[in-house]
Amino acid sequence: MELNGTGAGAGSSGLTISGGASTIDALVINRFDSNGIVLTGNGGNLIINSYIGVNAAGTGAVGNGEIGILIEARIWYKATISAQM
Repeated sequence: MELNGTGAGAGSSGLTISGGASTIDALVINRFDSNGIVLTGNGGNLIINSYIGVNAAGTGAVGNGEIGILIEARIWYKATISAQM
């Protein structure tokens, strides 16, 4: 599944997750004005098998305007970001 932010508007991010213990699996997130994914609040999130800032084939850059994955944490945050090449 691809989240394409071309028409999402100024300042938009692809996903913002604040609940914690969430899994993002097999997503393509690109072309957002701000960030691809924003992780806030509780930790324990898992991002796997996903393309952030590239096309669905993973062969060309179609980045997000600022940061691919932004982790906003005040004290302690745990996230697992995994890639297989």
